[in-house]
Amino acid sequence: MIHTPKNILKTTTTENQTTYILKDETFIGDSFKWLPNGRIDKRVTGIGATYCELYSKRNSIIVEPLRAIASSKVEKHTGKETHTVIYVGGPTNVHPALKTAQIKKAIEESDKFIKIVVVADSLKKVIMAIEDEELYNNYFFMVDEIDTFQTDSGYRSKLEDAMDYYFQFNNRCVVSATLREFCNPELMEEPLSIFNYDNQPKKDITLTIAGQALIDALVAEMIKKCLGDTKPVLIAYNYVLGILNVIQKLPEELRDKCRVMCSSESKNKVGDHFLEFNSSELKYPVTFITSAYFSGIDIQTKCHVICVAIGSKQYTTLSSDRLRQIQGRLRKGILSNHLVCSPYAGIVPKKLDKEYILYAANKTMKALKCVQHVYSDDKDSGKLMDKVRAAVSKGATLNKYRLIRKSKEEYSPAYFNIDALLLAQKTLLEMYLTIDLLKAKIEQEYNLKSYKEIKIDIKDSTIDLVKENQKAILLQEVEDVLTLLESSEELDFKELAKEVTAKQNQILKQYQNVRQFLSRDDCLIWIRQLNINKENKVERDSRKYNGFYKSLIFEALVEGHVYKTRILEMFPIGSEHTKQQVFTRLNSINLNADIGFSRVKSPTEAMRTLKTMLIVKSSRRRDTSGNTIQVIRGINPRGLKLIAKLGEDLKTNEMHNGLSIKENVQPVDFEFSNVLEFIDFMSD
Repeated sequence: MIHTPKNILKTTTTENQTTYILKDETFIGDSFKWLPNGRIDKRVTGIGATYCELYSKRNSIIVEPLRAIASSKVEKHTGKETHTVIYVGGPTNVHPALKTAQIKKAIEESDKFIKIVVVADSLKKVIMAIEDEELYNNYFFMVDEIDTFQTDSGYRSKLEDAMDYYFQFNNRCVVSATLREFCNPELMEEPLSIFNYDNQPKKDITLTIAGQALIDALVAEMIKKCLGDTKPVLIAYNYVLGILNVIQKLPEELRDKCRVMCSSESKNKVGDHFLEFNSSELKYPVTFITSAYFSGIDIQTKCHVICVAIGSKQYTTLSSDRLRQIQGRLRKGILSNHLVCSPYAGIVPKKLDKEYILYAANKTMKALKCVQHVYSDDKDSGKLMDKVRAAVSKGATLNKYRLIRKSKEEYSPAYFNIDALLLAQKTLLEMYLTIDLLKAKIEQEYNLKSYKEIKIDIKDSTIDLVKENQKAILLQEVEDVLTLLESSEELDFKELAKEVTAKQNQILKQYQNVRQFLSRDDCLIWIRQLNINKENKVERDSRKYNGFYKSLIFEALVEGHVYKTRILEMFPIGSEHTKQQVFTRLNSINLNADIGFSRVKSPTEAMRTLKTMLIVKSSRRRDTSGNTIQVIRGINPRGLKLIAKLGEDLKTNEMHNGLSIKENVQPVDFEFSNVLEFIDFMSD
C-alpha cells in the first residue's frame, strides 16, 4: 500500500488506529498506492485523499454527497489514459445525467481501471449497471465527505442509504477532513487512519458578535470594506433570506455583481443571482455560498472570507469543524478571515445524551415490530401495514430529527440523523449559547486578530421587503404547479420531482396521496384550498393539509375497521363529552391500538384530532365543574365524496390489529414526551 516511505515522517499505531505524519507539501498519493480500508481522518483539507483514489490502479466507486462536488472532481481528472472516469448523478453544466444502460455500456467498453464518481442519490443506478457477481470484491467503495452525509441526511434520506451498500464491499472507506464519532457501532469498529502534517499553524480571524437584527447590515458593511482592495469576497451563509437581505443593503451598482451558489431547490428564491458551480475561480466580486458548497469543492482564487452564523437559527450555525471546512476550500490562501455571528437567544434546551436517543430509536423499532406482528395473520393487509409503519417511522422525531429510516424493506435507526442531532446540540451548548463561549471557542481554534461586540438593538430596515419578495416568488411557484396539475391528467411524477422546487414537489406528493380517494376535480379544489388561503397567500406550513389528510384517511377506512368502529362506539352521534373526557377516551383508543399510536398530549389537541374525524359542536351548556359540553353532530366533517376505500381489497373488513389482545398492549411511551413527537398512522 505504501510506495514511498520517505514521505512519511512518522507512523504511530495503537489499537485499531494508525496515524501518519506526512512531509509538508506532500499528498497522500505521494506515499500511498491507494487508500487504506476503514475510517479516514485526513485532518487537513486538500491533502489529496480523493485524488489518491481517483488515480489508484484499481476499480473504484466514489460516492459524493452533492452533484457539484462529484462533477467537479470528474472534470479535473486528467488520467484518462489509464482510467475510465464516469460521472453518475443529475445533470450539470459539464455532465449529462446517464441512464443505467449508458453506465453499463461505458463499463463494458472500457479496458482500463473504472472510476465511478456518483452522487449518493444515484448510487442504486450504479449497482444495477455493473451487474458483476464479483462487484463487492472487484471495486473499492469510498464514501467521500462523510461529515456532510451526517449533517445533511435529515432532509436527504438517500444519503444514509449509501451505507447499506458500504458494508457489503470487502474493501471500503469513509473520508473526511473533520471526522467525527458515529452512532453506528458497526462503523466505529472500522479501523481508523489519520493523515496530518507535523505543524498546522492557527489561522488568523476577526470576530464580530451582535444581535440577530444587526447581522446582515454588518456583513454588508464588511463586504464593502473588503472590496476596497478590489479583491473578491466569499461569504458562507446558510440562510437564503439573509443572503438576499445582505444584497439588498449593498449599493445598487454592486447588487448585480453578486452571485449565490446554493442548492437547486433555492434557485427560484435567489433569481438572477443564482450561480451553478462551474469554475474553481471566483469570477464575480461577491459570491455567497450555502451549506451545499461548504465542503468538497476547490476554489483557486485568493479572496476575503466572511462566515456568518445566527445562534438562534440552528441551520446557520457553524461548528469549529465546519469553519475549518469552509476555509479549507480556498486552495490559494485567504486574504482576510472573518466570522460575524450572534449568540443563541431563547430557552436553553434540555441536553439529550446519545444513550437516551438510541433508546428512543429502539423503542420505535419495537413499535414497528408490533405493527408487523399484528398484521402478519392477514397477507392482504400489507398495503395498510406499510402506511402504518411508514407513518410511525416518520413520526418518530426528536427535535425535528427522524430517528428511524427505511433500509430496503426493513426499518433501522437513522444513525446519521442522530449524529447530526448530537452535533447540533454540541455546537449550540458549547459554542453559541453565550457570548463568552463563542469568544473562548474562537480563541482556542484561531489567532483572534480583532474582536468586536456590538450591543445596539435596532430593527432591520430591509428584511420586510425581502420577505415580501420571497412570498411573491413562493406564491408563483405554487400557482405554477397547480396550473400544471389542472392542465394535464397524465404526468410523470417521478421525472417532475427532479425538475421542480421543494415546495412544488410537496404539492405534487399531496396530490398523489389525495387522488387515490377523490375525483380529479375534487382533488384539485382541495389541493388549492389547502395551499393558498383566502387572502391569496401561501399557507405557512403543512398543518392545514395534515388535518385534512387525517379526515380523508379516517373517512376512507372500510366500514367495520376496528379503529373506526371504536371511535364511533366511543363517540356516537348525539353523545356529549367534555374536552377532558375526549382526551381520556381518545387516548384509551390510541394506546390500545397496538400499532404505535401516540398519546394525545392535551385536551385541546384531543379535540382538534376528534374534529378531523367527526362533526363536533360546542353547546352552551356546562357540566357541574364548569366545562363546556361538546356534542357529536355527525360524521365526515369535510363532506368528502370518496371514490375508493382504504382496505377494500382485504379478505375481511376487520383489521385484526390486536385491540382486544391484552398481551399485545404495549403503548410506546417516553420519559420526555414533550420532546419526542410521535404521530399516528393518519399523518402525512
